[in-house]
Amino acid sequence: DNVALNTITVVDNAVINTVNSGIGVVNSGIYTVHKLFTDPTAIPQELKSEARAMASEASQYVEDQYNYITETPFEQQLIDTKEGLTNPETYEGPFELAAGLFIGKEF
Repeated sequence: DNVALNTITVVDNAVINTVNSGIGVVNSGIYTVHKLFTDPTAIPQELKSEARAMASEASQYVEDQYNYITETPFEQQLIDTKEGLTNPETYEGPFELAAGLFIGKEF
């Protein structure tokens, strides 16, 4: 693996994801304002639906993690861990979070 190329790829992807997250926040604000003026009664139902979806996804994540830990042989878990640590995509999320926090602090 080319460490320099992987580093550039991680930084590039994280910057793009950070910009896209900012665009998503703006779009979300526009959608919310639009809903407030066109159909304010729909907002509580949408929030309830989103909360249910988040709870379901969190529950599924916990179940999947439990199943992985209890059903995957320990040796395979070590191999998976090594692959995760050597995969550059593993570091995009934390880098994106750090960039977002830094940019947010500056504004």
